[in-house]
Amino acid sequence: MITGQTIQGTIGSTGVEVIPPSASAQSVEHAKDMLGRSDRRVDIPVRKSFVRNDDPEITPPLAELVGRGGRGGAVPVKLLLALIWRSSAAPYTTTISAQHWATLLDLDGPLSNRARRISKSLELLEEFRLISLERQHGMPSVVTLLDESGSGDAYDLPSTQWVRAPQKEKAKHVYLKVPSALWVKGHIQPMSAAALAMLLVLLAEQGHQAPGNARGGTDVWWSTNVFPQRYGISSSMRARGTKELIGRRLLTVRKQLVTPPGSTSSMSSERVRNIYTLINEAVAPRPQTPQPQPKKESKRAKKPTKPTQ
Repeated sequence: MITGQTIQGTIGSTGVEVIPPSASAQSVEHAKDMLGRSDRRVDIPVRKSFVRNDDPEITPPLAELVGRGGRGGAVPVKLLLALIWRSSAAPYTTTISAQHWATLLDLDGPLSNRARRISKSLELLEEFRLISLERQHGMPSVVTLLDESGSGDAYDLPSTQWVRAPQKEKAKHVYLKVPSALWVKGHIQPMSAAALAMLLVLLAEQGHQAPGNARGGTDVWWSTNVFPQRYGISSSMRARGTKELIGRRLLTVRKQLVTPPGSTSSMSSERVRNIYTLINEAVAPRPQTPQPQPKKESKRAKKPTKPTQ
């Protein structure tokens, strides 16, 4: 069983080395600033259609991005998450400079190279119809969010759209939430494409039946045969991403015996499946149920009661 405890620099008895958060102080400060400027948006809502597609003929945008990006495949995904975090109100646009995004994502190398990586990532997001760009001479481009499915449709808050949509279309607006703590604690910035992809897959599969009903830390499992078709992510990427998330102390995995329905373990062949559970900063806070506020007493002075005769 994989646990979250550390023994001599490893996670439990697995031998997986601990990977501490390593984002720079500048990056963390930018993340805190983003959190403070994102109005009431604390965590980052992302439509599940960005991660998963039940049509095996269609590859979800997430798999396309990490597949096209090479070693830097995580950069456009992190940038999209940051854009959604930043653009929390209509018209869902931003004009923040490439240098700012490069610092937030903690990209290394000369400033010009970092800015170029952001520009290429923006172009890739535009190619996949996840954003639109209005280029301005001598100024940062105006970035406008589009629907996370890659349909090219205009963006609107998934929670709002879910409420407004007819029942048969609500599934398009079911969403996951990426906890902002992953940014302000310095986890996401150094995360590889494989780990980021697995993080989003696990967040998407935690039982978000409807907006506001997030159940953080829910156990997740799936058939290894279905996984590549549903998410477009290879088994090797899944393994690498899982190992890194365990090392970052954001995930636990345990084995569970599975027996066919109606049979006993002594009379049938047993199967073993992995149970994945996100932990620590990877768990989005549970929504708080609004509590009724006590009625305030009127501040008007009461008229004195006329004494009885």
